[in-house]
Amino acid sequence: MEEQPKPGWFDIVLALVVTAAIYFAGFFAATYAESWGWALFYFSPLTASFAGTWALCRSKMFTFQQAWTVQWIALVLAGLGMLVFLIEGVICLIMAAPVYGLATAAGTALCRWVIETYSDPKPAQLSLLAVFPIALAVETRSSQEPWYDTIETSILISSSPNEIWPYLSNLDIPEKPKEFLFARGVAHTIEVRTFGEGVGARRDCVLSTGTMPETITVWEPPRHLRFEVHATPESMKEMNPFGHVDTDHLVGYFTCHFGEFELEQTASGSTILTGRSTYSCRFGPKLYWQLWTRKIVRDTHLRVMNKVRDLSQASRTLDRATH
Repeated sequence: MEEQPKPGWFDIVLALVVTAAIYFAGFFAATYAESWGWALFYFSPLTASFAGTWALCRSKMFTFQQAWTVQWIALVLAGLGMLVFLIEGVICLIMAAPVYGLATAAGTALCRWVIETYSDPKPAQLSLLAVFPIALAVETRSSQEPWYDTIETSILISSSPNEIWPYLSNLDIPEKPKEFLFARGVAHTIEVRTFGEGVGARRDCVLSTGTMPETITVWEPPRHLRFEVHATPESMKEMNPFGHVDTDHLVGYFTCHFGEFELEQTASGSTILTGRSTYSCRFGPKLYWQLWTRKIVRDTHLRVMNKVRDLSQASRTLDRATH
């Protein structure tokens, strides 16, 4: 059986340099264009891995596994570079890693297919290298309207709506978060304060990254509370072992718009507490980033609602013990 050729050090280093250079160029181009969509998260790694595989296999074809391994090393090195130079934080890189990995595999496979299919692959290779700048230009010239989503979460609480209602207006959550993302810097609720009562009253939701000012728009105790959100603070505090990171996409790319709680008493005297939030996001592709945003919003709901449950049930137990 003929032994498969192995790439030499020069081939590997050249491929790593080419791939990493395109990664950084793509990131800075997208940042300058304020475009955090398909171009950055798919076509940039697709183009980078295509070019890197071309550099690796320019004179000799290597297996997909060999080429993809080199591209994964380039991806990891680029991520480390983002951390060392304080360009990005750990959580953002973790969030982007799956879609980058998929695009890297696609770019590697596409380049090998072009080399094997065309007798003179250079025209096809050169044209495919233009995919990212074209995608970025199209994305930048489009409206770049954010996409919207509404998330609903419900829990059962062994308390009446009257016992639960006060905690929806004023609540302290001093406990450190146990959720993976919250414990590593993603914004989470630590306090709720309401000033006054009724429609028009001010409600502040204090997050770990700042205060989210709100105005109550529906006040129907103890059944329905709804509020409009006027500003959303930073979506996270970037975690980076090398120092402080301040990136543009922390503000204005994830925005909360409305929130509400509905309370429905059951026949047994318990309450179904439902939390609902409407938000918008400017990250793309939507199908991918929606997985992360929905997870974060649901965890936010549960952090607040579980605390409301614990306090209202503890208060009910105390009342029964003292009467």
